Amino acid sequence: MKMANHFRMMTISEPTSRVVGAAPFVRALADHIELIDLLNRLLVWDAARTRISPGERLFVMIWDLLMGKMPLYRVEDRLLETDVPLLLGVGRQAADYSDDSLGRALDKLAAADPKKVFTAVAAHAFAREHIRLQRLHWDSTSKSLYGTYPEAEEAAVDATPEVADRAHFAVHQAPPAVPQRGYSQDHRPDLKQLILSVLVNGDGVLCLGSVDAGNASDKTLNR
Repeated sequence: MKMANHFRMMTISEPTSRVVGAAPFVRALADHIELIDLLNRLLVWDAARTRISPGERLFVMIWDLLMGKMPLYRVEDRLLETDVPLLLGVGRQAADYSDDSLGRALDKLAAADPKKVFTAVAAHAFAREHIRLQRLHWDSTSKSLYGTYPEAEEAAVDATPEVADRAHFAVHQAPPAVPQRGYSQDHRPDLKQLILSVLVNGDGVLCLGSVDAGNASDKTLNR
């Protein structure tokens, strides 16, 4: 009878499941190329006042992209279903990576010039993996956009050659990519667009990537 009462008093906790998926592989690859440390060296941030580094937050967005991109406000929800300590380390939790937190990391990336950051990360990875660069291939495509872009119209004025020489672009910042009408590979000349360009090696490994104004010319971009 005492044994029966003992079992009745026991509580069995409800098991919880977490998705592991490709998290160990993605994290191992990022660690191998020192991605988070390199991003933290390339961005401007205050380590003394920051608990989660911008490099770690950017890594979370890269992982999310590889897993099938979620909107920024849903990344935290995805992490709730993920083994966060396995992906990001003991003590980390989904709430650490809210859309506000991730957005601040994107602001720091924008301030550092994404093209330069990507080039530095790619060059570091190529050196570690001994990736061949004897043959390179470049191509571009257009991405049609919908809606109006009042801020883009102001940026278009600021991006003209006369203005681009001013101090705010002299501080290591490239002119912004502005939605404009141009030659549309989507056959939608009525829509504004951006031009997406990539440079890959002979094996298809991405070396460089850029986003440019919708009226940019291939003759100018591939110089």
